Amino acid sequence: MTGAPAFAEPDQVLVKPPPAEQRLPRTDVQTACPDIADTLNQELTSTVTMHGKEGTVSVQFRLQGGQVRDVVSRGSPGEYRLPIRRALRGLLCLPGQDGDRFAFSIRFDLNPEPASPQRLAQLVAP
Repeated sequence: MTGAPAFAEPDQVLVKPPPAEQRLPRTDVQTACPDIADTLNQELTSTVTMHGKEGTVSVQFRLQGGQVRDVVSRGSPGEYRLPIRRALRGLLCLPGQDGDRFAFSIRFDLNPEPASPQRLAQLVAP
């Protein structure tokens, strides 16, 4: 009788998550930056009032040391892109997300729904 066939040990593979710059952006921006909705509304209300335009702007940024870096904004109205970048640069976020990228959109609505918070700049899903 011959012995049972020997099974080779499978090769072990170490699986590491991809670097932060290769991961999809996170959409839980309010978890990392709890005051973002209030900060954006406060900082952008005068811009919205001055230009009087509605629209949606998509935003992405990276966190480094709790600071917002590499802000990119796209969409319309274009007049709001620079004020968005300025507002985000002063935003304080929680530490621990170094290198993480975040994505969200801001909806500018001159006549917000009465049931929603009365904000001219609303955070919406990307």
